Amino acid sequence: MEVFVEMEKIIYFAAPMFNLGDLSFNVFLNDKLEEKGFRTFFPQRDGFEFGGLTKELESYLQGDDILEAVKNIIWTLDVGVFIKNSDAVLARCDEPLDPGVDVELGVARFGYNKSIVGYRTDVRSPYITGKKTFGGMHTFPGMLMDEFINYFPDWKITGPGKLELAVNSLVNEIVPALRTSLKKIKPNVDSLVVSRIESVAQLLFEGMDVSYNSEGNVQRVAQRYAENIEDIRRVYDTEFI
Repeated sequence: MEVFVEMEKIIYFAAPMFNLGDLSFNVFLNDKLEEKGFRTFFPQRDGFEFGGLTKELESYLQGDDILEAVKNIIWTLDVGVFIKNSDAVLARCDEPLDPGVDVELGVARFGYNKSIVGYRTDVRSPYITGKKTFGGMHTFPGMLMDEFINYFPDWKITGPGKLELAVNSLVNEIVPALRTSLKKIKPNVDSLVVSRIESVAQLLFEGMDVSYNSEGNVQRVAQRYAENIEDIRRVYDTEFI
C-alpha cells in the first residue's frame, strides 16, 4: 500500500447521498483515499442515521421538536465537528449540484478557511460558461476551491474491473490536488456563526470519542439535546442563521 506523508491529514468527504449510485460511488472513492493513507470524515459512515437518531429522540421529545432536533444535531456534527476538525474538504460537483455540499463549501471557506478540492465527473454543462470553466458547472462553488478536477471517464465502463480502473484514475488526480492544497498556509478566521455552532457541538458531543453514531453515543446526544433544547434554539434562531 502506498502511503503518503499526509497520512495524518483528515479529509471531509462532501458529497450527495440520495440514491444507491451516490452511496456506492462514495464508498468506493472513500476506500481508495483511505488506501492512500488519508483519514476521512465520511458522513454516511461516521454521521447519524436518520431513523436511529429519531428513535432515540422520541424518548425525550415529541412531534415537530423531533424533526427540529434531527436537523440541528446533524448540522452541528457535520459543521461544528467534522468540517472544523478536518484539514481539507473534498467536494463532489456533479449535476445537479447538491445544495448541502454548496453550503458546506461556504462554511469551510468563510467559517474555517479550509483547503478545498472539488472534482467533477459529469459531462453535462447546464451553464453557458463551457467546459473550460469548472467543467461547465455554476461558477460560484468553484470560486471557493483551491484545486478543481475535471474528470470525464470512458462511458464504456462495463464491469467492476473497469470501474475500479476509472476510480483509481480519478484518485490519482485527487491525491496530488489534496497534497497541493494542504501545503498552502491559510490564516485562521474569526466567525461568529461558526463559534456559536461550536458552542452547540460542545453541548452535544463533549467527551465522546469519534464513534458519534454508536448506540450509546446516539442516546447521550438525544438526552443532551433535550436537556439543552432552549439554549440550542437560541443559537439556531432564524434571525441568527
